[in-house]
Amino acid sequence: MGYRSEVGFVIRSNPRAADGNDSISLLVPRFEDMEEGAVFDTVVRPPAEVEVPNDREAFLYHIGSTNWYEGFEVVDAVAEFLAMLDYEDYLFIRVGDDVGDEESEGDYWDNPYDMGMVRRISFSGAD
Repeated sequence: MGYRSEVGFVIRSNPRAADGNDSISLLVPRFEDMEEGAVFDTVVRPPAEVEVPNDREAFLYHIGSTNWYEGFEVVDAVAEFLAMLDYEDYLFIRVGDDVGDEESEGDYWDNPYDMGMVRRISFSGAD
């Protein structure tokens, strides 16, 4: 089973490339079709038949528990794709098993799914 991570990322449906190319949205890959590596629990695409404002359209990918290692086909594909995007058009978050093992990249914090990371202290029996 090994070391596990929770991984999620959200991408604007019409992302800009870091180099200014506006046609990058045609390249949004179908990561869930890859054979090796993670299988995403949740994949949400903007509905093509429904008109929604541009700033509310986004792709969402999430997997609750996976081995997320460089060298896996899907891990490398996600990293390569996100590296092509403008920093403001995506948000990637990975939370590992160990305390403090967190990684986030991108600046799309105001995404329509409110994807983010929450840390809190919880306890019981303090009545």
